Amino acid sequence: YFTCLLLILIAQVTAGVLVYFQRDQLKTELSNIINDMMGNYTGENRTTEQTWDYIQSTMKCCGWTGPGNWSENISIKKYSTNSTVLYSCSCRNKTLSGTDLSTSGLCNEPNLDLARYGVQLLVLDSKKVQQ
Repeated sequence: YFTCLLLILIAQVTAGVLVYFQRDQLKTELSNIINDMMGNYTGENRTTEQTWDYIQSTMKCCGWTGPGNWSENISIKKYSTNSTVLYSCSCRNKTLSGTDLSTSGLCNEPNLDLARYGVQLLVLDSKKVQQ
């Protein structure tokens, strides 16, 4: 029993040391994975999308480093116009009145001044939307 616990302790210490010394590479790789996931987010309620919605809702944040990360999303680029903007529903600031909409998927917003967790809604340049 003691040997088994000792092996588990050694494995945990080894994993901790590896993560510590590879943290920059790990951060870059994780950032690439998250940005790719956000770019391909469709709002179809897949497990990865549900997880990302949960993280944004729980932590009251929007995007990996900010709401600008959503500007690379394929659906947002394709379907946003000058009069309405698509955004991740989990970015919605639920403390504001009139914000009792869906907490997952992509939402449509005609009011570009509606705040999202302390930052303004991502507004796409019409030139980017047409590309």
